[in-house]
Order: sequence, then C-alpha cells, then structure tokens
Amino acid sequence: MTSSAVFENDRLDEVIQKAKDFALTHGLIKPLEAGAVSSAVTHISFLLAPLPIPRHLFEKMQRVQLDFNKLMYNVSQDYEFICNALKSSLNYDEFTRDLVEIYHKVHQKKIKDRGMLEILRCDYMLDSKNNEEQFKQIEINMIAAGMASTSAILTHLHRYTLRLSGNYEGANQVPDNLSLEGVATALVRAWEVYGQPNASILLVAEPTDVCCYNHRHIEFSVHEINPQISFMRTSLGDIGKRASLADDQQLIMDGIEIAVVYYRTGYKPAFYKSKVEWNGRFIAEQSCAIKCPSIGGHLAGTKTVQQALSEPGVIERYIDDPEAVVRIRNTFCKLYSLDLGPKGDHAVDIAINNREKFVLKPNREAGGNNLFGNEIFKKLTEFKDSPERTKYILMEKIVPVKVKGYLVKQLKPAVTLQELSYELGIFGAVVGNNNGIVHNRQIGHLLRTKPAEANEGSLLAETAVMDSPFLTS
Repeated sequence: MTSSAVFENDRLDEVIQKAKDFALTHGLIKPLEAGAVSSAVTHISFLLAPLPIPRHLFEKMQRVQLDFNKLMYNVSQDYEFICNALKSSLNYDEFTRDLVEIYHKVHQKKIKDRGMLEILRCDYMLDSKNNEEQFKQIEINMIAAGMASTSAILTHLHRYTLRLSGNYEGANQVPDNLSLEGVATALVRAWEVYGQPNASILLVAEPTDVCCYNHRHIEFSVHEINPQISFMRTSLGDIGKRASLADDQQLIMDGIEIAVVYYRTGYKPAFYKSKVEWNGRFIAEQSCAIKCPSIGGHLAGTKTVQQALSEPGVIERYIDDPEAVVRIRNTFCKLYSLDLGPKGDHAVDIAINNREKFVLKPNREAGGNNLFGNEIFKKLTEFKDSPERTKYILMEKIVPVKVKGYLVKQLKPAVTLQELSYELGIFGAVVGNNNGIVHNRQIGHLLRTKPAEANEGSLLAETAVMDSPFLTS
C-alpha cells in the first residue's frame, strides 16, 4: 500500500514548503526549543499526504468507541475492581502506589463529585497476522489524551496537499475530524453539569508544556461555544501552593471556584517533582470539582487494569449488551498477567522463548516505556521468579501493515519516501451526573505514522509524525 498522493520529483520541494507554510499559518505549531514556551515556533512534524486506511475498518473502530466510553466510565467507578487488579504490582511500582494511596484516601472521605468527565483515546494498529487485516488495540489512554486540536486542523492540510498533487477527488476521502470541537463540547457539557455559572474550567499542564498551543486551541474553542465560561491554566505545583477547599468541598483557585479540572499532566513520575505537586493532585481529588479524569479514571487506564479487563467474563460486569461485549473483545490482543503462580510462570516462559512475538508493558503513559525482543529476554530472565515482574503485563505483538510516505520533520530539510507503519487513535468523550451518563460521543481521531522499523511511535520524541486517514473502499 502506498501514499494517496504522487508528487513529481521536480515539484516535491515546492509542495513540502507550501505544506510547511500551511502548517505554520494554521496553528500546527510547537515551541522551537523543547521545554520553552515563547514566540519562537516551528511546524509540527507531519506526513506529506494522508495514508490509505480501509473505510470499513476505520468506521468499525469509530462505532466501537461508544462501547469503550461506557465500559471505561463504569470501570472507573469500581473501586474494588481497580484496587484488586493493581494490588500485586504496588510493592514494586512506586508511582502507581502513590496514585492508589490518593485513591484510597478519597474513597474513604466519600467525596461527592458533582459529575464525571472522561476524554479518552483508544489506540490501535492494523494487524496483518493470519492474512486478515484488523485493528487491534494497543492501549486505552484515560489521562491527557492529547493532540485532538492538532488532528482536527491537520485534516485541512492533507486535503490541501492532495489537491496540490492533482488528486482533487481524493480530498473528499479524508474524513471530517471533529476532535477539537468534541473535546471543547465535552468540557462545556461537564461545566454545565457542575451547575455553577461563575465557576471556571481549569486546565492543568506543565509550565513549559510543548503542547501549549494545542491547549490554546481547546481554550479558544470553549470560548466559541460559550464565551462566558472562564478558562484558566495552571500546574500541579501551583494547585499545591495556591488552591484550597471550601466548606462544601469546592475547589478554589486564586479565589475562583473550579467546575472542571482537565489534566494534561500528571501521568508520569517526572511531573511530580516534589511533595507540592502530589499535594496539588490530592487537593484537587478531594474536591467536588469534576475531574478529567478522576483518580479512579486515571488508574482504570493502567496496563494492569487493561489486562484484567481482557479476562473471561470481566467486560460483562460493566456492559449488558452481548453484541457490545463482542465488539469490544474483538479488538483485544492477547494479554497476559505476570502475577506469581502457574499462569504467570507460563507467560514468562513463552515470552522468554518467543521474545520477538511480544511486548512487555509497565503501567506508564507517554511512550518510551515498553520493552521488545532481547530487552524482554533480559528483563524476564532477571525477574523470572521475582514478584517484581508483576509491575509488567505481556501483550502479543502486532504485525503492522506497512505503507509508504514522506515524513516532513521540523528542522530536517531532507524528505525521502520510506516504508512506514501507523497507529490509529479514536477519541471518545463521556459525561455523567448522579443519574448516569448524559453525554456519550465518538469525537474524532488521531493518526500517528512512524518508520516501519521503529518499535514505538512518540510524537514528543519525534519518532512518529502526525497523519490523517485517507479512506479506501
């Protein structure tokens, strides 16, 4: 399978420059220097033309997102299930243990949230095993599911580059992507559920977050929906220093009541530089503000919980529609627990002896944490009989469909046609109040493309670039 567009060699440089200028003038930007937020910016890295994806498979993943929204909404409220799923790994996973300690304290205090909001993203790869292409789930992102605004804008860039290639009709095969509007609408809907017109939406991010302009797009989109909503941005550390709880558990930040806390940070240990950041997370979680996600929602997205959900009969606890259960289960790869005991021992043995067929995953987000091939052999040989192995799960490795395209990276002028693979993310949003779910939507998609030989595709680490789907029959 090749690109959806063919560029003449003598026009390639011209098309690339126009695409870069389109990106810069339409907000597809990031700070020029990592860790710095200033007026010096560059374009994001992207694929020059969208890559073909079978329409029926893409639409299938869109439909199943509503099922996953409901599943994860219900799981995030099941304190006993989450605690039981994670208990074996906590002795050796300090970060998750610290999160669980907050979870316990909040549960004991019986915090009365005024509602719930989850903005999640299910990520898939197109698996080519057994001569049958189908999307298989890599992970469920429950916290800081990012790049929604960038993905929405990138759709327009790719329609433009297709037209530059002469493929005018093909521009109609790049589907609409309402991910930015969907995130903003979900935040507004949660703010409405909270029910205090003077309260604010609070986006929590790192002070020098490379995605700062992505966040601004969301803020501006919220303003377009309802310009009367106050939208604030701060860090976990600032919450720890400046926030407080009112008598009725309201979260007060700089004298303003907070209706929605939208986390775009907090998903890895590096974000908690001191006790101040941990205190900020705890203050917010004790409040009646609607958290996106709640601490339960955050923990529901761990790899260990994902593996527990794949066990026979578990999904049925949360989804009463048999057809929805089948739809969900059909997306799962084979997942194995490494808990001590015969089943875990068997998983360790097959991974050591078939290391190229598996991925070893810890409870971490943001990429760069998984182990492959000889790394699996070394790690599991070291921890073969140790309970420390329980901080990982084992996933069957996907054999991705390969495509060809042009990677356009920031500050790297050389652009060549190369073999690639991709990951498709489908965004979902679900809002609930005391009576249950009031808003359940599939809200768009994210496509990340990487060199075929790369094990992981990270946008932040520049091992992957942004892309859009080009739907084929």
